[in-house]
Amino acid sequence: MLSITDESNLLEFTGFMGYDRHDPFAPEGADPAREFAEVQSRYADFVQAGSEAFTSMFDAPLIYNGGGSRTYHLYTDQLQTPIDEVAMGSAFS
Repeated sequence: MLSITDESNLLEFTGFMGYDRHDPFAPEGADPAREFAEVQSRYADFVQAGSEAFTSMFDAPLIYNGGGSRTYHLYTDQLQTPIDEVAMGSAFS
């Protein structure tokens, strides 16, 4: 997708939209904290891969969206993640 955007005059890359699933509702035997950490690590890997392959697209300020209504409270200043915007749509329904 980034290569299509990079070659297009019609599309503009403004960041990533991620989703940390429903980690608080991980199946029995799974560790929700570990699942959340894995999602953050995978997200950071995508950002790193994109920035290495398409350096010029990452020069401008970008939005790194993620999270959700059930996990917003886990996004603290101590969390090491590129995510800088947390979605909370269903919290208001």
